[in-house]
Amino acid sequence: IENGGVTLAVCSGYEMLGKHIKDAKETRECLGILDIHTIYGKRKMIGDIVVKSDLFGTVAGFENHYGKVYTSILSPMGNVTAATSGRSDTEGIVYKNVVATHLHGPVLPKNPKLADHLIKCALEKKYGEVELQNLDDTLENKASGNFRR
Repeated sequence: IENGGVTLAVCSGYEMLGKHIKDAKETRECLGILDIHTIYGKRKMIGDIVVKSDLFGTVAGFENHYGKVYTSILSPMGNVTAATSGRSDTEGIVYKNVVATHLHGPVLPKNPKLADHLIKCALEKKYGEVELQNLDDTLENKASGNFRR
């Protein structure tokens, strides 16, 4: 990650990149790669979710987790604008070539700008600066369903 490796971390993969995960019974140490930690609550956050991201525009997905990720220095992927679970906070993080999120969904087919970002980061790591061809994202945007706002 520190050398420009491209990573998409989803749900527990996101949480495991942090320092620790704490629930009511114990604290489990994690990889410690990112300056984040997760605290599990009693309420499960499950359902459709939409995030407004400066980098990716509107990001749609599906969440299914108990954990809330905290950081004091990393930038969030964006702000939750709608969620079946009722949450109204920030979601995910973007750090270097890492995108980490609780959005399942599937997150890449529903969000072509996010997929393009990761592809571009990977190509630039290998080949230097590249310019991706603009493609018609109509079908991909429809894949996010009626929940996208």
